Amino acid sequence: MTKYIIIMLLLWSNTLFGSDSVSYQRTDSLAIAGDYLAALVAYEQIIYQHDDVLIQAQSLLKKSYAQKAAHHYTDAIKSLFRINILSNWTDSFKYLILYEKALCYYLSHNYSRAKNELSKMKYAFADSTIADKSIFLSILVFNELHEWEQAQSQYAKYMLLNNLNDSFLSKYEELIHKNGFKKRKTAKTLSFIVPGLGQAYSGYAGRGFSSLLLHAGLATYTYISFVQGYPISAFSTGIGYLISVYVGGAKYAQTLANKHNDAIQNEFKDTFKAYILKIENQKKL
Repeated sequence: MTKYIIIMLLLWSNTLFGSDSVSYQRTDSLAIAGDYLAALVAYEQIIYQHDDVLIQAQSLLKKSYAQKAAHHYTDAIKSLFRINILSNWTDSFKYLILYEKALCYYLSHNYSRAKNELSKMKYAFADSTIADKSIFLSILVFNELHEWEQAQSQYAKYMLLNNLNDSFLSKYEELIHKNGFKKRKTAKTLSFIVPGLGQAYSGYAGRGFSSLLLHAGLATYTYISFVQGYPISAFSTGIGYLISVYVGGAKYAQTLANKHNDAIQNEFKDTFKAYILKIENQKKL
């Protein structure tokens, strides 16, 4: 909140007392130096000083760059949505605006909105090669959404455009067919058959063994309570806890199955992300 108060005060004082025109060069230098707050104020001053819609749009785009660099992705998106894209602007400039929207949504972990912004590019340009420049981002978004078939399709196209060898197509096939995944229903069923077996099936043998010991201990306590003439204690404590642990163990087995599957997917996403970003960075050199 303090940040916005400062900005408004500076803009108000500039309007009231007057000020020399703010240049892009000086404003850009502030952003490059990491003085993002001063850069944001300067970009807003440029917007206020010019009636030209294109200059205002360029200033808002550059302002979003500064906000993105400061990791204020939501603010960057708001700046970008202040731009009303005109049909007479160049395709390259319109592409930058759409791309930055999608990128900021991706960086803010709003992958569904990032996907929506990327889909707009298919219809925004007559030249399809313009939208192709953002294929790498589309793949990353599809990966995060676990839409593996779409990601694989985009990756195949990316390989052709960049003359790459197949590095991940087979892995995508494994993800599509869920090879190596653990089934929640199977984990739950096995836990009901033998306590702890579902956890072991999900890849957590140690926790499965601990669960088995816990069930054995509660069963033993229940049996001893009955034998020694304490049926109330056996029912209220022994059987009560045993049922609770028995049902809870089955649910926990499902959670561990999900955890196992998430680990497989997250490892792939991290590996692929490092791989494709390395390629994109090399292309900029």
